Parts: sequence; structure tokens; C-alpha cells
Amino acid sequence: MDNSMILELAFSGKSYDNRIKFADNKELQESYDKFYEICDNLCKDFSKEEKHNIIWDIDLAMGAIVDVYINEYFKAGFKLGLTIAAQNFLE
Repeated sequence: MDNSMILELAFSGKSYDNRIKFADNKELQESYDKFYEICDNLCKDFSKEEKHNIIWDIDLAMGAIVDVYINEYFKAGFKLGLTIAAQNFLE
């Protein structure tokens, strides 16, 4: 995939995952802080191990839900992009 025209057009040939900087994303950090605050409130009477296990399970479950959303949006957007591209080539 190093020679992908799509990657070249979108990211100047650089790997797309190297361009994503989650650590620098203030909104993401604020969301994580809120998530852990909620989990702390929900698990305040739990042992440290129980709290860790529950937070991990919630995080995995939410990740799975978000993954489905991301995949569905990607498929819909990709299909739309291909449709628009095909229409442009036909004209």
C-alpha cells in the first residue's frame, strides 16, 4: 500500500496513521477525563481490582460500539465517494 494513489493524494504519501496525534487532541483527553470521572463515581465502593476490571470491560464494550459506527460510516462514505467518482468519469 506504499504506492497507493489514494494515500498519495490524501496524505502526500505518508502513512495516514502517523498523521493522527491522539495525545495532542484536547477534546479526546477531556472525554477520557469525563469517562474516568463517571467510572470513579460509579465504582467508588469497589476495590481497586474490581474498579479496574469494570472500567476495562466498559471501555472494551464502548470501543466495540464505536467500531461498528466507524465501520458503517466508512462504508457509506466510501460507497458515496465511489458513486460520485463513477458519475464524474461517465460524464
